[in-house]
Amino acid sequence: MSGRRSRQSILACAAVGLVFLLAPRTVDAQAVTTGTIEVQVVDETGGVLPGVTLTLNDQNTGAARSGVVEQRGIFRFLNVPLGSNYQLRAELDGFATYRIDRIGVGAGSTQAFKVVLKLGTLEEIITVQAERLLIDTKSAETKETMDSSLMEKAPLFGRNHAELASLFPAVLQTAADNSPTFTQFHVRGQATTGHGYRQDGADVLGPYLGRAANTLSPNSIERMDFVSGGMAPEYGEQPGGIFNIITKSGSNRFSGAYSLLYRDDRFNSKVVSGIPGQVVDSALGDTHFEEGVFGGPLRKDKAFFFASYQFRGEDVGNILSTNMRSGDHHNAHVKINYNQGPNDQWVIQTDLNTGRQKNNNLSSTVSAESQNGQNFDIIMSSLSQTHQFNPVTVLESQVMYFRLPQTSPIMHHTGNPSVTTVSQSGSWTSGQLATFGGWTENRVKATVKLTRVTGNHSFKFGVDYSYSWGERFSEQRVPIYNDRRPIGGVLTRTENIYASPFPLDDRFFDVFAQDQWTFDRL
Repeated sequence: MSGRRSRQSILACAAVGLVFLLAPRTVDAQAVTTGTIEVQVVDETGGVLPGVTLTLNDQNTGAARSGVVEQRGIFRFLNVPLGSNYQLRAELDGFATYRIDRIGVGAGSTQAFKVVLKLGTLEEIITVQAERLLIDTKSAETKETMDSSLMEKAPLFGRNHAELASLFPAVLQTAADNSPTFTQFHVRGQATTGHGYRQDGADVLGPYLGRAANTLSPNSIERMDFVSGGMAPEYGEQPGGIFNIITKSGSNRFSGAYSLLYRDDRFNSKVVSGIPGQVVDSALGDTHFEEGVFGGPLRKDKAFFFASYQFRGEDVGNILSTNMRSGDHHNAHVKINYNQGPNDQWVIQTDLNTGRQKNNNLSSTVSAESQNGQNFDIIMSSLSQTHQFNPVTVLESQVMYFRLPQTSPIMHHTGNPSVTTVSQSGSWTSGQLATFGGWTENRVKATVKLTRVTGNHSFKFGVDYSYSWGERFSEQRVPIYNDRRPIGGVLTRTENIYASPFPLDDRFFDVFAQDQWTFDRL
């Protein structure tokens, strides 16, 4: 509606302390995964037309909902799932039917349409194409969006969906921040822990280093929003930004895709670096990626599935080491949508991630028997339900379970102590890696959010509860020696003290309230 302006005000956003070991955290309720369609209906003279029947239909899934325009001539469709092929029909006896095709809906966006009904019969149909939403005047968020058409073609080095985040403005990624498996980066100058990830509403942020706690095939993502300012209260806990990921869903048509990429190390360039430590002419390592997706109906117009699988085989080396970091990673994603009725929708999804990495240290100063690896097995599952009590009141609920066991195994069990020799020309580490370590994290989280629209006001109320448990551990396998005799020191023996496993126990409860309203321009 061109004569209106949006203003957002957060009335309350508080963390309530049911946290036992850590300080209270701020709100991180279920992310915004749906949009709103607002319709104003008038006649040819500009007068409002209450009583008009509006029908919104998803052309891909057959899901439909309807409503009747109120006395002010306005109706809002709340909690409309992400999509690009909605059709809106406006019908009233004595007037020609008005139809808008190809309506797109994004997460957190509001599409506003002004429908002008002309005198005629219902059999007469006036059809228009919806224009692409360029500026959302109903939202205070600062947001950039990347859709599936770009994600599938982006030249990603590791085909890791977290790499997509580095393509947004104000995001900086450096190799020094990355682990051998996960991608990390900085947002607007914040630390790597200063941003968050959401996947279909669920919080998938790794709590220790600020990275996505699971991986997805880029071919399974429908849309990624980067929210960098003006955030809704659902995104209250990170100051840098939020990456809101919406995965693809099935439709009434079966569809699928498969892609394969292989690069042999014979294609690696030869390098003359001039560095004294260079031991090979070209870096060792090849790359092998396979990705497949498939989706369709379980029951036409009612239930749909979407599944994806990705294999990432990466052997990475450099010119300074004869060692090569090798690893096999598998991730699988399954999503089921069920339209119980026009007022009830269910979504259940499960992600499985496994990884086996060997020889993580690519350095000429570390011997082969000092290498370690990284193993992990991740499972994440969520159940979401949306219930619409009436045209102005919607309840969203979600329960999520997450489990991450990760270990850093020793690659070579020689039984010899780890010895670090330091000289004027540098240091050299030999012998078996000293420690075996790892951690296990389990997380259960439940969120409930109520949205109610009355007049010019849109109220949100959210409640969130989370419980995490697990442990971190490390175990010393061999002694550690520091030999400083080449620079005048004496042989020293260091016996590191390693604590017994300590538990992770974290509980917190959050609540927020928000009022967003519009008012007439003066």
